[in-house]
Amino acid sequence: MGRFVVTTAAGSVGEPERWLPFLARELGVAEGFVVVDSEADHSYVQARNYGAGVLVMEYRDGSPQRHFQAWDVGLDDVAELFEQWVRGERSFADQHEWHRLTDWDDPPEQQAL
Repeated sequence: MGRFVVTTAAGSVGEPERWLPFLARELGVAEGFVVVDSEADHSYVQARNYGAGVLVMEYRDGSPQRHFQAWDVGLDDVAELFEQWVRGERSFADQHEWHRLTDWDDPPEQQAL
């Protein structure tokens, strides 16, 4: 895919050899997170542990209009997201129920004069 940066609560780290054990360690604690950011095109994937076993994953594919999130996913799902994303693949987008995070496409409300 090109150059990207992996960030955790401890700071920037190198790309892991295997995503699943790395993510299990980083997301195994409440508020643990991992972000993989492509520095060039404003695209990234990230996952966070919100505690009580709730994992959330998110991706932004270049613009605010393409910013999505999936809640209560499994660690295997998160690993698949990260593995595909760093390879430049996007089939993960068809495998989950994603919710867009912004309302950029919605028309502004009309204001009364």
